[in-house]
Amino acid sequence: MSIHVKSYNFQTILLVLLAMVALSAFPVSATIFSENGSNVTESDLYNLTNSTTTVPGNITPAFFYDPNCGACGPAHEYIEAYVADHPGIDLQVVNLSSGQESNDRLNAYYTTYNREWMNIPVVFIGPMGLEGTDEVINNFDGLHSWYEGHKDPQTT
Repeated sequence: MSIHVKSYNFQTILLVLLAMVALSAFPVSATIFSENGSNVTESDLYNLTNSTTTVPGNITPAFFYDPNCGACGPAHEYIEAYVADHPGIDLQVVNLSSGQESNDRLNAYYTTYNREWMNIPVVFIGPMGLEGTDEVINNFDGLHSWYEGHKDPQTT
């Protein structure tokens, strides 16, 4: 009977370790944030994108990902399909594994958006940012369309 108990404990430990590895490989963080660094709810984002507010158009939208990041894969596929379906879209797609310059660009966006760090994938669009696979896939189209239609031409 003690062998059965030890086997049970080993299985429990193994399951816990596998769960920890899965969580570390696929971040559960998903955030919508504003240029001032504060987190925003989906309701706030909805209200913004359904407003007639004009925003400065001096920030080029940018999507940051790493091909070695498991959570980045679906978001990157979504963005690539979106770009293919929208020729001429104003969006930089930045591979963070391509070198220090791409990391420096991400750090510049962190500074602009008053963020110390965040998980990838992340996209910055006008006064807003989307962090995490679900936020990018679920909110990119609406936010990007709104931004393109509400940029102040005087600040472009």
